[in-house]
Amino acid sequence: MTVLEFRQLTHFVAVAEERSFTKAARRVHIVQSGISASISALERELGVELFYRTRHTVELTEAGRALLGEARRVLSAVSGAREAVARSQGILTGTLRVGVMTMLPTDLRFAGPVAQMRELHPGVALKISEVPAGHHDLLKDESLDLTVAPGHGPPGVTSIVLATYPIVFVCRAAHRLADQRSVSLGALRDETFVSTPPDWLTSRVVERAFTDAGLDHHAPIEVGQIPLLIDLVLRGVGVALLPALVLPATPELRVIPLDPPLPSWDLTASYLGTQPTTAAAREFLRLLISDLRDRDH
Repeated sequence: MTVLEFRQLTHFVAVAEERSFTKAARRVHIVQSGISASISALERELGVELFYRTRHTVELTEAGRALLGEARRVLSAVSGAREAVARSQGILTGTLRVGVMTMLPTDLRFAGPVAQMRELHPGVALKISEVPAGHHDLLKDESLDLTVAPGHGPPGVTSIVLATYPIVFVCRAAHRLADQRSVSLGALRDETFVSTPPDWLTSRVVERAFTDAGLDHHAPIEVGQIPLLIDLVLRGVGVALLPALVLPATPELRVIPLDPPLPSWDLTASYLGTQPTTAAAREFLRLLISDLRDRDH
């Protein structure tokens, strides 16, 4: 494979993942016309169109989808070879792609392991991005090396629990249940809930609990931003069931345990397979777990 062909595959994967020639050009540090020319040359060589292009969107064609997996494997193999040579010299290199949830718990102190990784292994480029609820799919299609987000992955994805939080009842101070030491789901049967989106872990746990208890869960308001959700609770629009990690300390808000408790909300580090595929991902996971253990002792 020539250097030009390798560069073309790098450009192709960047456009496919960013779904934008402009963003892909910024990612690989070339001008947009350069990446457009590179993709056009690759399409001529292969004799197929790889992208559907419109004024506002870029989507893979069937041929593009077929190429994407193979291109990622080729780039991964080349990256792996470079890493192997570097490791033989005691050096970690490559790019580490980590996806994190929108609002990480403050007690995780995620910046600590990131800073350690940078200090110990300056040859590793870190790319940290927010991930949606279906973040495990980004591991399965190899867009990410590691995720730090709620929930356990499907078969083929390993998830290690970093922290566990109870799901609690949340209401404003003027609510009829505000002074209770604990509440049951039965006591909430007539409440109006402000809920998180249905694909969020919290919503899945809550819906399952109400269904198993044979109770209706009246949740006419769905909010994907926790600060807004809490503000609505404070305004008396409804009540909520949320993991304790996201709740501010304020006298206007009441946080009450559930009795019996719901299944816990687990923050996990997840990766594809039985161990992270790259040395950089394995090292970062080690630093993350080590930092948590140090604080527990």
